[in-house]
Amino acid sequence: MFSIANKTPMGMVTEPPAEIGSLYVGDLHEDVTETLLFEIFSAVGPVISVRVCRDKLTKKSLGYGYVNFHTKRDAERALDTMNFTLIKGKACRLMWLQKDRTARENPKANIFINKLHTSIDNKTLFDTFSMFGNILSCKVAQDGKGNSLGYGFVLYSDEAAAAKAISRMDGMVIAEQKVEVKSYVPRDVRHQKNQSTFTNVYIKNFDKTIPNLEIALNNLCVEYGEVTSIYIPKLEDGTPKGFIFCNYINNEAAVRAIEGLNGREWNGMVLYAAEHKSKASRLARFKQQQKERPGTNLFVKNLHPAIQDEDLRTVFEVFGTITSVKVMNNAAGLSKEFGFVQFESQDAASKALAEMQDKEIRGRKIFVGLFQPKEERTAVLKKQFEMKGARVMNPSMNIGHGAFDPRQMQHSMMGGLMMPPFGRAPPMMAGVPGMRPPPPFMGRMGPGMRVGRMAPPAMLPSRQNARQIHANHTEDKQALGEKLYPLVQRMEPKLAGKITGMLLEMDPTELLMLLDSPGDLLVSKINEAVEVLQAHS
Repeated sequence: MFSIANKTPMGMVTEPPAEIGSLYVGDLHEDVTETLLFEIFSAVGPVISVRVCRDKLTKKSLGYGYVNFHTKRDAERALDTMNFTLIKGKACRLMWLQKDRTARENPKANIFINKLHTSIDNKTLFDTFSMFGNILSCKVAQDGKGNSLGYGFVLYSDEAAAAKAISRMDGMVIAEQKVEVKSYVPRDVRHQKNQSTFTNVYIKNFDKTIPNLEIALNNLCVEYGEVTSIYIPKLEDGTPKGFIFCNYINNEAAVRAIEGLNGREWNGMVLYAAEHKSKASRLARFKQQQKERPGTNLFVKNLHPAIQDEDLRTVFEVFGTITSVKVMNNAAGLSKEFGFVQFESQDAASKALAEMQDKEIRGRKIFVGLFQPKEERTAVLKKQFEMKGARVMNPSMNIGHGAFDPRQMQHSMMGGLMMPPFGRAPPMMAGVPGMRPPPPFMGRMGPGMRVGRMAPPAMLPSRQNARQIHANHTEDKQALGEKLYPLVQRMEPKLAGKITGMLLEMDPTELLMLLDSPGDLLVSKINEAVEVLQAHS
């Protein structure tokens, strides 16, 4: 936190004034720093401190922060004059810092505005609705690129202002478009209500190359009832993603649409239609299925980029009934080269797991494993990295040095030679009357090798074989390290050696998969390693 505080003659920092004015600053550009915020808001009045909130692992800005003024009067002046000011090309959004969560989330003082024209931004929405009362917060929902999603929220300081705005503005035209203004309904209440009265239908598996696709889809949907809106998600280049959301006027029409569209052949493809569920409800249902039918969900990776849902279903359906299949795609609609296959029975999943491991599909050997929830994967990775991180920070615990040196690979093994613990006799000689244990091994030690006693000759490989095993192991690790190090260095240049050394202790098969298709998995593992290293620093 960047802060300025009064100091006593002895240099001790005093407590800030009791009546300070604290503002929340939202919609910040990712490059905005505390220093820049301090300079901008100091023009209004004396600033005590500023803070830009950041991700704990990546240290990237979360897009919001706080500014604390010496007086509430200065904070009020900033709120009046600085709201929606451009900072690095983005209009910042100011509001009073509300520590009381109930005040921030009072549904009766919060209104929802739907069907907004895409030209409406935060400032325009604020100016339009400020005539009805004091606004605490005002926001137009946006996608990742800053484009309006067509709806927004206005939070007033009192319920009467919200009620007045609803009665005056519902059905009015803003920017040549009629809007809907309603009381805000919390997500959990909406979810309970929508379980029995849903009107939104999710439709996929249609031919995206049909001429005038939007008109064709609209004509298809209206066969089952009056449609209030159709949303067709698109990629960056403007092409449809391959699914739509159709909202009907009532639940009866939505039910008819699902019954009529699901399984219907349309332009040579079989449609899929179901009730649209929020991400939270889908996740809750998925977790419940995992509890009821453990061991039925498989994780499949190293897929060919051209493989999609139906291709994966075709490959795995020979083992049993599949309840769901999904190949994960990125924001551009391209395959992330991994996916999930959910079977109805554990037997079918086990058979597929046994028979499909390392099978070649379209020129690639796939990896198949049982699905692990993110919490379990994170716990396992954290435990592994904590152990590896402890060895990195304390070399005496480690067989090797724990850090990868791109100039010279540090040897962490001695070609499979297993040394018994120091001070103990080898198993074949222990307890033999009159037999004294051999003297300690006093030869030249490799980097980081532990001192131990010589194992019996019968248990040791020949000197030539030991050298070959050691050379092969070193070459393999060196080759993997040389490929992995540049990838790690791009993200964590200062810790690249230590992190690479930690990652090299992973299973070789997983390392090869990681190198073959680096992406989110590599980033997550690097972040885990950084967290462990910081914890032990």
